Amino acid sequence: MLQVSSQEDTTTLLRPTLLERFISRSKQFFGPGASEDNNLVLPEYTAVEIHDCVTDKIYVDESEIPKEEAITFETWTRPRPLPTSSEVRAQSMEKEHVLSKARGVTVVRFPSLNLVAKFGTQGTAEGQMLWFLRRKTTVPVPEVYGWYREGYETFIFMEYIDGVTLDDVWDDLQHATKESIAKQLVPILASLRQVRLHEAYVGGICHRLLLDQLFIMRSTNKGPLPSIESFNDYFMDVGDGLPGYPHAYVDFRNALPNRTDIVLTHSDLHPGNIMVTPDGSKVLAIIDWGNAGWYPAFWEYAKSRMMCQALVGWADFIAICLTPFEEVWEVLSFYESCGILI
Repeated sequence: MLQVSSQEDTTTLLRPTLLERFISRSKQFFGPGASEDNNLVLPEYTAVEIHDCVTDKIYVDESEIPKEEAITFETWTRPRPLPTSSEVRAQSMEKEHVLSKARGVTVVRFPSLNLVAKFGTQGTAEGQMLWFLRRKTTVPVPEVYGWYREGYETFIFMEYIDGVTLDDVWDDLQHATKESIAKQLVPILASLRQVRLHEAYVGGICHRLLLDQLFIMRSTNKGPLPSIESFNDYFMDVGDGLPGYPHAYVDFRNALPNRTDIVLTHSDLHPGNIMVTPDGSKVLAIIDWGNAGWYPAFWEYAKSRMMCQALVGWADFIAICLTPFEEVWEVLSFYESCGILI
């Protein structure tokens, strides 16, 4: 869990709300008598300092992670080799075997092999992350069997998880069942967040660019970034071009803590990526780790809350799983409402 290492009463830290403060500050620039001075000095950032209190932190060395262009792991024990690219593409032509297709990445199933193939322009990062998680955490994820590159495409092979997504059954579940699933996710996500690097950075695994979908398609995508402060500044710059930027947005920037922990983060945590039993009673796995990497401790909650803000009951659900960072969520939610987040 997280604690606030500050004497400030955080119950009043964001009162009035960020949006109300934004509107008030905006009037300085758009209301009657608005200042035309473009050289205004912004107030000093005063974001609360937050630290992760996980006691059993596990420090890892990313040099252990396989970086080969093509590899098959010992976990693939079948007598035949992994499917060829031609076999994978042929499988993708059969609609009943296509699990998903989005953003240039297709996921297909080989039922007889209990196998999933994910191919497209995504690179090897997700395969490396699955290898890493299976060996360094207790997070339930599909076993990765290998990957290879062919031209601009990467083919990643992993275990098929026989279940349904939480999204499939969400509307049918009783409150008590949802609460049970949330409580099952608490130690799972704690196991993820206890993994640390001796020399921390913000970015994709193995010193990559930021792989979160909010950044990956931007022409100015950056990473790895050396600090949380540099990540916060970069994220706020997504709003460059909005009316009143940056002066009217100082309270938003204040809400992003510069001094917190960099933790291993899924960064796409929503019901569609949580596999459960058909009755919704047990978590089987967390899937789709293509956005994952090292991010500030607040990112998992805020990103998940933003993606599912229209889903009834999700706010209460994710607040059980993770420490809430409501003010950071407000920033993401506002940017999303402006249409500047992918």
